[in-house]
Amino acid sequence: RHLQNCINLGCVLQRAGTTAKAAEVLGEAIERLQGHRLRESSLGLKAEFSSLEVAARVNLACALKDQPGEARLQLEAALHLCPESREARLHLAAHLEHQGDCEGALRMVQCALEIDQRDPGWLILACRCLMRLGHKFEALRACAQLC
Repeated sequence: RHLQNCINLGCVLQRAGTTAKAAEVLGEAIERLQGHRLRESSLGLKAEFSSLEVAARVNLACALKDQPGEARLQLEAALHLCPESREARLHLAAHLEHQGDCEGALRMVQCALEIDQRDPGWLILACRCLMRLGHKFEALRACAQLC
């Protein structure tokens, strides 16, 4: 419960623009969660702290927007922990697109659209990537699916 509260505090700080303090709080929470996860795995237990760590890493990446390399590492670690995490995948794809790696972002988007072809978040990101890559017809087709 205490770790959940720390993550919530980190999220509030990040959204309030206090990114340095948010990064500190979330970083500490991640360290503690990693310790719990390692203890669980050494005992052969199912990792119950993974979803909390994913949330902490995604929010830490948002707080580290001025450090794109470190933000990407946090998002990749979150996705590695929980490959089915829609939130981690969407944030990583948006981060890649924002950093100019539209092809990388589009690969992630295409995988996600195989699961849910009508998800508006993925479709919008697909449109942005396709437009930036100069694939206007495909972008229009993706936009049409939004309607």
